[in-house]
Amino acid sequence: MRRKWKKLLSTTLALAMVITTIGVREVPVSAAEEEDTNESVVYMDDMAYDTTTGHFYKLSSVGTYEQVNAEAKESGGYLACISSAEENEIVAKVSSTGKTTTSSYIGLMRNKENIQEWMWADGSEVNYTNWNEGEPNSESEIVAEIYNSTRSSGAEKWNDCTVSSGKTGVVEYNECIHPESQYVVKNKTFADCEQGGYTGDTYCGFCNEKIADGKETEPGGHAEAVIDEKTVKEATCTEEGYTGDKICPTCKKVLEQGQTTPANRHTESEELRKVREASCYLDGYTGETYCTVCGETIEAGDAITKLEHEYEDNVCKNCGRINNAQLDTTYTSKTTNLYPFQVIQFKAPENGTYKFYCENITNWDSYGYLFKEENFNDQVIKGGIEKFNAKLENSNVENSRLDGFWGVNDDGGKNGAPAITEELEKDKTYYFVLGTYYAYTYTGEFSVTITCTHDKTHIEGKTLSDCTVGGYTGDTVCDICGKVVEQGQTLEPGEHQEAVLDVKDATCYVTGYTGDTYCSVCNIKLAEGTVTPKLEHKYEDNVCKNCGRINNAQLDTTYTSKTTNSYPFQVIQFKAPENGKYKFYCENIKNWDSYGYLFKEENFNDQIIIDGIEKFNAKKADSGAEIPTLSGYWQCDDEHGKNSAPAITAELEKDKTYYFVVGPYSTATGEFRITITCAHEKTHIEGRTFSNCTVGGYTGDIVCDTCGKVVEQGQTLEPGEHQEAVLDVKDATCYVTGYTGDTYCSVCNIKLAEGTVIPKLEHEYEDNVCKNCGRINNAQLDTTYTSKTTNLYPFQVIQFKAPENGKYKFHCENITVWDSYGYLFKEENFNDQVIIDGT
Repeated sequence: MRRKWKKLLSTTLALAMVITTIGVREVPVSAAEEEDTNESVVYMDDMAYDTTTGHFYKLSSVGTYEQVNAEAKESGGYLACISSAEENEIVAKVSSTGKTTTSSYIGLMRNKENIQEWMWADGSEVNYTNWNEGEPNSESEIVAEIYNSTRSSGAEKWNDCTVSSGKTGVVEYNECIHPESQYVVKNKTFADCEQGGYTGDTYCGFCNEKIADGKETEPGGHAEAVIDEKTVKEATCTEEGYTGDKICPTCKKVLEQGQTTPANRHTESEELRKVREASCYLDGYTGETYCTVCGETIEAGDAITKLEHEYEDNVCKNCGRINNAQLDTTYTSKTTNLYPFQVIQFKAPENGTYKFYCENITNWDSYGYLFKEENFNDQVIKGGIEKFNAKLENSNVENSRLDGFWGVNDDGGKNGAPAITEELEKDKTYYFVLGTYYAYTYTGEFSVTITCTHDKTHIEGKTLSDCTVGGYTGDTVCDICGKVVEQGQTLEPGEHQEAVLDVKDATCYVTGYTGDTYCSVCNIKLAEGTVTPKLEHKYEDNVCKNCGRINNAQLDTTYTSKTTNSYPFQVIQFKAPENGKYKFYCENIKNWDSYGYLFKEENFNDQIIIDGIEKFNAKKADSGAEIPTLSGYWQCDDEHGKNSAPAITAELEKDKTYYFVVGPYSTATGEFRITITCAHEKTHIEGRTFSNCTVGGYTGDIVCDTCGKVVEQGQTLEPGEHQEAVLDVKDATCYVTGYTGDTYCSVCNIKLAEGTVIPKLEHEYEDNVCKNCGRINNAQLDTTYTSKTTNLYPFQVIQFKAPENGKYKFHCENITVWDSYGYLFKEENFNDQVIIDGT
């Protein structure tokens, strides 16, 4: 439809018609001959014509960028190239006519030769932009779109986007394309074949150019009548139809009235929908009878009472739920769309650790849950089934994860099935539930076995005490379930089988041990080991040959080192050459979880590393032990280096010694590189002769105050013109004045011109909303207002006058995700200065 109609003038003398693909619009002839041309842009349907430039705009069909661009070229146009705010408004309004998308491709694309540069499809320069806040933001998004005028945020703004998105494009033409759907017939006097007359001249409804001349028609008879399709109406289930009027195809006069046809009354076709079987968890439903023609419900269904669990050999015959599951028994079961979760109940016979181990028989992505009795009931399963059913209907809804579980596992079993191991209490009941991985709706067959892990055992029936005497080694029996885990054996008298245990290598931090000698059969200690002294640091090129510790590390030198189980912490000593900021930067050569510490000299000694090694060894022996974190450090970091390695930047004092230590977050070890660099935060210029672009000279070298290194080489510039740049520009707002900005030379930094102050804006209200800042005056009860904050207007004001004494609620909803905050002021405590101070 036309968005802005050209004003029609004068009185009705005869009729003119706009002929479209969907009907005829009749207007006075005088209006067709004389139109008010104050409106420079004409909008009709999904098209627009700018009478000022002569350019025409049309919305394409939906497609990828390549498809939309091809459609534009094939029709003789190109994707819109926008050169002004006025043209931007036209393109955005044409985009707004789209029914399926809220944005459209335009002819702006990244330059393949320089990805930071943008170019228009018609080859024109980019001298106008209207990017949305924060855009463009991704070099992988190589084309642009315009948001339409109806969006709640970013309306008529631009965004960089990919070429694969399905959306419309706005096609631009350098002249009017005279679409047939908007032809206008003027000067028509012909209205009836029996009277004759002039058929009228055909004009373009956009640009008013004459397309074809009419002709004089002599009075005569009507042509053979045809059905006027616009008057035909099909009968529906509830509404009558109409066969359509018969008209003269020449003058459109109705020659014969159509007839009414009766409503169908849902007699054509019906089907049963929303049928649901009853299960042990949910009621069923017989289903509703629908008319397949109109979709109306003809007859409602009835609820079917949910089933009761019927157990046979502790397995429910309806749903497959297993009660009173036994140790070391393998149960085979399955999940289905009706029963997407399967329950196995187990009562622990003794205190101890038990394993619920599953194997997927069919290929599916299963997930396991373990519940304590007090947190489990049928409602847990019912809630999961409801989520599962919702996800079957719409894959975008929330996942079907169960609530209230104690433990979970995804793929610790066989073929991607779960397995959960937990410490259980004697005579307590637990529920193991298996279902689909919660992000999906898979079902399948599986087996589950509950076993004792035999963590605690003892020896029974042992008579062997010494290999030289012989005897029975004894059976290994589980303390929890009483099962014989390993059978013993009878040994004849013989020699001891020596084995050395508890061997520990000496390091630069701890003593070693040669190990005790035991008999591996009867376990008698045959000989005591001896302590080996700890090693001394042996430095070669400032690196210890034993442990890898680095002394007197140098700036800008990369050292390669590693941690091991013997040396889980690696030390790098550094003496600061000057006061300043330095960076200790690490890169993990292989992927491991490293951690970095920085120590001041007075807080560091070998005992720090010794304590860390003891914690590391304890964590290796028991995963539940504390993390081996060093103590007394000044600063620490986890992953600001490369490949999750640490990096620490700190202000150091001249001639003070510091120790940087790399170690594990838990028990991982690996190789890494470390480089200590100056941060070059404080610099000065040396050797500068350049002071003015018109004279030329050497710009000077940028030298670090701390390390003396040349950070950036200068360059020799020939005399030339200043390169103007406007700085410190500030837009005026309804609260603060603006500033046009000072003009500087971007090369020699000379100020070329002072800016001027721009007076602050006045609030301009339209329908109680300021057109400049968005402030809302005289807000009304029960009315929803859409607004936004920006960098220019970070605070938005809504004024409200209470109609009566009482309690009122100011309720906000963030349309985009951001962290907002609200304030309520009494009139006597509020003025524009409050907003100015906040800004």
